[in-house]
Amino acid sequence: MKKLLNLKYNLKTKAMPIVAGVALLGLSACATVFNNMQHSSLSSVSKLSASAIAKAVDIKNTEYDSDITYTAQGVVLPVKDAMSLKNSEYYQLVAIKDKANGDTSYVLRVNIKYFAADVKRYDTASDKTAKQFEVITVTPKVASCHVSGFCDYVESVGISISKHYLDSHKSKGLDLRLTGATKDDLFIKVPANYIKGFLQAVNS
Repeated sequence: MKKLLNLKYNLKTKAMPIVAGVALLGLSACATVFNNMQHSSLSSVSKLSASAIAKAVDIKNTEYDSDITYTAQGVVLPVKDAMSLKNSEYYQLVAIKDKANGDTSYVLRVNIKYFAADVKRYDTASDKTAKQFEVITVTPKVASCHVSGFCDYVESVGISISKHYLDSHKSKGLDLRLTGATKDDLFIKVPANYIKGFLQAVNS
């Protein structure tokens, strides 16, 4: 329970700032900065070595904390179509390791900004085998609203993933689906090198 509370706090403090999705267009070979951390496109990250991914992992370990927090660089998902220009999504793998006993919890943090008539409230995650994952949710934020009734929403959720599951997918990657109250699907592809490099950093 403590780890889940820490992960939920981590989600709240690292929520995605308001960035127009159009600003992410044409950056397949470039990096974008959110929260002072470098975030790269999925296509760019897929070309990196596992060791390069490991070196980019941010490690928070101070004498004031009972846990060590590992945060991978963010991966920006591609804009799907012209209707999605105001939308932007990125994800990061996060691990929290208990200094006392070494127990480690893993979560895929997903930050989503979208322009819609209703809040989507993403709360269900599954893979291609229909395996279900626990989803840690944070109350969606309304950034601004238009006279049309559409609003800019920001959601930050965490998909809890076991170490065993990550280990079993570090050679083939992850394909997940995140679904919300409006039944809109967000498909998330996590490349194998990203998982392998992150685990290297946590296990080193």
